[in-house]
Amino acid sequence: MTLILFSSIIFIIVSFQLYFIDACPSVCLCHGVHIDCSNRNLQIIPSGIPKNVFKLDLQFNNLSIIRKDDLKGFRQLRILNLQDNQIHTIDTDAFKDLLSLEKLDLSSNRLRVIKMGMLQGLQDLHNLQLDHNEISCIEPEAINGLKRLEIITLNSNNLTTLPMLSFSQLIDLRVLRLHENQFICDCRLLWLAKYLKIHSFLGINTQCQETDTRNFKDIISLINDEKRCSTIDTDDMELTCNIFVCPYPCICFNGVVDCKDKDLTEIPRNIPDTTIELRLEKNRITEIPPKAFIHLKKLRRLDMSNNLISTIYSNSLTGLKSLNSLILYRNNLKMLPSEVFNELNALQLLLLNANKIVCIRGDTFDGLEKLSLLSLYDNQLKTLANETFSPLKSLQTLHLARNPFICDCHLRWLNAYLREKQIETSGVRCAAPRRMIKRKFGVLNDRRFRCRNRMEYEQTAYVAQCEIQCPKGCTCHKTTVICRGLQLQAIPNDIPAFTTILDLQDNLIKRISRNGSFRQLKSLQTLDLRNNDLEQIDDDVFDEIDSLNELYLSNNSLHTITSHTFNGLKNLQLLDLQINNLTFIKNDMFIHMNKLQILFLNDNYIKCIDRGSFDQLESLTNLKLQSNPLICNCHMKWLKQCKRITDQPKCMSPIKLYNIPITNVIDEDFICNATEIDVCDVSHTKSCPQNCTCYNKIVRCSRTQLTRIPYEE
Repeated sequence: MTLILFSSIIFIIVSFQLYFIDACPSVCLCHGVHIDCSNRNLQIIPSGIPKNVFKLDLQFNNLSIIRKDDLKGFRQLRILNLQDNQIHTIDTDAFKDLLSLEKLDLSSNRLRVIKMGMLQGLQDLHNLQLDHNEISCIEPEAINGLKRLEIITLNSNNLTTLPMLSFSQLIDLRVLRLHENQFICDCRLLWLAKYLKIHSFLGINTQCQETDTRNFKDIISLINDEKRCSTIDTDDMELTCNIFVCPYPCICFNGVVDCKDKDLTEIPRNIPDTTIELRLEKNRITEIPPKAFIHLKKLRRLDMSNNLISTIYSNSLTGLKSLNSLILYRNNLKMLPSEVFNELNALQLLLLNANKIVCIRGDTFDGLEKLSLLSLYDNQLKTLANETFSPLKSLQTLHLARNPFICDCHLRWLNAYLREKQIETSGVRCAAPRRMIKRKFGVLNDRRFRCRNRMEYEQTAYVAQCEIQCPKGCTCHKTTVICRGLQLQAIPNDIPAFTTILDLQDNLIKRISRNGSFRQLKSLQTLDLRNNDLEQIDDDVFDEIDSLNELYLSNNSLHTITSHTFNGLKNLQLLDLQINNLTFIKNDMFIHMNKLQILFLNDNYIKCIDRGSFDQLESLTNLKLQSNPLICNCHMKWLKQCKRITDQPKCMSPIKLYNIPITNVIDEDFICNATEIDVCDVSHTKSCPQNCTCYNKIVRCSRTQLTRIPYEE
């Protein structure tokens, strides 16, 4: 009996660890729950790393930025080695999901500051290595919030002082190393001297340099200067890290951050707060994210010309109250969202020429009372709403040429406006109708601008409305609504009824509830919910959008699908469920989906698939099942004959079939023990508790912040 139990335990451990190898990124080596991506000349953290990895080695690479989503979902990671890279920037909340991390090694990088939020989420961190960086400033509470910290090393940095009470809450701290810094012996370090005196086992032999003699002495000796420091205002001892750090690979001088022609694909993250001019022209940037410059209160000139920008959000320019020049010419902008310029009260120059703008909303320029030069030259504008330029009280120069303007009754106002103001200097002319081709605005009689019939009237009557009223924060073009990366926790309830494409990627949506979210979207064809926190989809939530062709649900936390989840999707052709937490597939999950051609179920935790699960999908031609821990027993023998599978799913158990493609298993090896049940039988199959890890009869819920014992509801 003991031998059988021991063998079972070994089987479980080996099977559990070997499963990771199948999901190993091609650039890494995988040893069970240890992923080794070290010394690979990597510039970004590779995708495809298993979310339940315990140890991740990324040392000796060329990583420069740790982005917010690089380590998303690694809730079981215990050890993260990032030493010997070129890391200069760590996004706020980059470590937010690392709730189980115990050791973080960031030594031998290029970090210059440790800011509030940089280490947020590391509630279980015991060991923090920051040696051999360029750290000159640590913000208050940046480290003090790591309440389980036992070891912190800050040797060989550029620290001249530390904020008061930096370690006051670290009651478990047993190792603190501060050697080879540039501490200055002044009153700001008196608190540290007292702290090290009380905790004599910490910071042993830490020294500072006297400003007058340049001699070094033990920091503890500063206690002798306590009387001299008694009158120092404690507010002067608090630090915020407003150090000018030039973003890589830019050049910085006199308030100018020059990132021109650096082959950038996105806006650099750590642009200094003191920046006055930002040059980003001649790169490959495709979008301006929400609140991209919100901290740049002093920015006066922003040049993003000659990029590939096609997306800009309503709040992309929020916070730029000092901006007087915005240069966006030669990009791919087609439409400007509502209120995009609303906060730019100081703006004097706006260059939007050489884009692909087809529509300008009537309120686009509201609030720009100081604007003196506006260029819309060389776009695709056919008309403009009456009084579009009325808010521009200071406008002196306007460029409108090289647009296909239809000179009908709806542009009569513009002809009169340009004749009165005499500010259009590019020679704008009519492109239609035929009788008006090449006629110059501002010199024609207003009566020439007429609509001869209802057809001519309606041709441009509503163009300036830009088709749809866009939900707050989203970007809309024609019938496409993009609400990506807005931290939405629910689906907006004001999505235009005639939307055909709805992009909700990269938000925080946990549940799709049956509250009418999609009821009005009768024309919806594509719904994208990738990279959210989806855990639940209510039954029948899609039953009124039978026009849907593509549904993307990958990279979420779905663990259960019922026979009613996809009710109504009779015209669906693509269903993407990869990278979720599904554990089994029942044969009633995909009923009435006769037009489904593509079904992605790879990278889940699927152990079994009920016989006949795909029988009703008569149009299915592309089925992916790879990277699932399939149990190849007698109940799974039928899957071997499924001709619709286009990848190579492999068995995880029994052990003799481990890592063998299911198509290569001989029929005689699909066996069940006499007492073995069908694991797909819902009477025996239970869902894994949220945030826990389940395998066979083992449920691991350690370090998941539970407040009660999970139970099956």
